[in-house]
Amino acid sequence: MIKEVTEVIENIPELTHLGNQILRTKCKEVSFENGFKTAEKLTETLKSYRKLTGIGAGLAAPQIGLLHRVFVTYDKKTDLYEAFINPKLLEKSRTNNFYRESCLSSRMLWGDVSRPNSITLSWTNINGKPVKETFSSYKARLVQHEYDHLQGIPCLDKAEVGTIEYCGDVKKEQIR
Repeated sequence: MIKEVTEVIENIPELTHLGNQILRTKCKEVSFENGFKTAEKLTETLKSYRKLTGIGAGLAAPQIGLLHRVFVTYDKKTDLYEAFINPKLLEKSRTNNFYRESCLSSRMLWGDVSRPNSITLSWTNINGKPVKETFSSYKARLVQHEYDHLQGIPCLDKAEVGTIEYCGDVKKEQIR
């Protein structure tokens, strides 16, 4: 895991890490054109990260130094990337669940984070079309994790007290 972190730092210098104030800054809406360009850059960066490490399911604009309301997700079952431009959280369930979350920006740390079981989000997709969808289960968690980045909230800021740990001895399959 240490070798992979070093490779990421050397090969993906645009990837920001905890300690960089941009990760705690709320993002602003962007034009579709700028959102499209940001989504392309995010997808390219996430692909590079996945090639180096074999992990990574999402990336938000602040994680590459941009304060744009854009994030992308990766679905390993379909091998597809999806862009979310100017997303808005419309609804969330009253019931929550816990899951141990890590983040590309927190390097080798993770913690238990409580999130709503389901959410409804609206956004513009990569084709410029408005979308509204309700997510549950894993996809709800992933979308909320990336959405929080746009709000200036890293996942470790939401972790339950006493649950943040070093995750250097885990298998890649355990990290999203």
